[in-house]
Amino acid sequence: MPDPTHPKPPLTAQTDALRALLRIAELHPSLPGAYVVAHNLMPDRVDVQLDTPSAWESWREILNAPTGSATHRTFDNRRHLECVTAVGKTAIRVYAVFPHIHDTDAGAV
Repeated sequence: MPDPTHPKPPLTAQTDALRALLRIAELHPSLPGAYVVAHNLMPDRVDVQLDTPSAWESWREILNAPTGSATHRTFDNRRHLECVTAVGKTAIRVYAVFPHIHDTDAGAV
């Protein structure tokens, strides 16, 4: 049930974020598809989740996010790549989570 003492921003608060995403799609129609979240509690941010490092790299390059801005972590049996950049007033967080291949697995015969 919504909390009337803390009303959520209206959809129009997300206009810039949705326009930024549309602009990316129009200018770069061949970008890999993604799971995209635009949230009403953070109306000036879009999260883009990808499932492979190559898809993540495609988005990073198109958005001109510096290579040095990327973070890379390994946890459990997964790897995580992330970068954050901006399109206009909108922060675009691009990340990928994918299986970690252990070195012993890659070289096994």
